[in-house]
Amino acid sequence: AMFAKTPLQTPMCGDRRLYLKTVGRSVGFSGLMQSARADLPATLDYLPESVGFVPRSLPDSGAIVRSIPEEIKEGRILVAPVFSLLGGNGRHEPLLLTLLERSGMPPRQLVEEMLCAPFARLWLEMSLRLGLILEAHAQDLMLMLTPNLTPLGRFLYRDFEGLQVDWELRRR
Repeated sequence: AMFAKTPLQTPMCGDRRLYLKTVGRSVGFSGLMQSARADLPATLDYLPESVGFVPRSLPDSGAIVRSIPEEIKEGRILVAPVFSLLGGNGRHEPLLLTLLERSGMPPRQLVEEMLCAPFARLWLEMSLRLGLILEAHAQDLMLMLTPNLTPLGRFLYRDFEGLQVDWELRRR
């Protein structure tokens, strides 16, 4: 099991083509994360982007392959993009409502304890100690949950295209 990021260019979604530089940067930053794995906070995991390719004859049509951690493949951990907290459709209510109902906590306390405080600690540690600045928007940052939807206090990050590196801090 794996995910593949493929190019897209539409009037509605914009230009999301994958050029050689984009693919190389993502795979390279995934390798950087792998080399820093021992130093990463215990509250962060990621989807490795260890393989990417760009056809010579279609330089804007690359692809990136993302591996899925075993605990997710085996169903021991569920992941939910942060946007699913507020999203929903006709058949499913937003995840935040389910989590509120199951926890019995007031909304502000749940959001503070499950999302805001843990993410702030994670982001500060990644940025100020490791020089790895996550572009953590609601599609690429995911909550890790038990199969019964109990938050684990851990996050999963995907898509190294948005990662920034403070090279000066890393050199020091």
